[in-house]
Amino acid sequence: MIGFSIVNAKRVDGSDALHIVDGMISATANGGETIDAGGKLLAPAIIDLGVFAVDPAAFHFGGITRAGLMPDGPPVLDNPSLVERAAKAGKPDL
Repeated sequence: MIGFSIVNAKRVDGSDALHIVDGMISATANGGETIDAGGKLLAPAIIDLGVFAVDPAAFHFGGITRAGLMPDGPPVLDNPSLVERAAKAGKPDL
């Protein structure tokens, strides 16, 4: 059983620790490494729903995992092939 805990983190649910055991979130710590987050925000993913272009480097450094491209941006998303392309572009390979 491989486990670790992230402590001293700001979480949306109000708790300050997250325990991971065998790659799954656990209710309790089962030993292993403890990582001090130093009061930083701990979120599963950040999704930006208001972008006109995808910049993979900015996504990486900003912690953004997915984007919802604006439908009125260049190009205007007015046909299925453009919508499909925008959906693929909204999830850069980080």
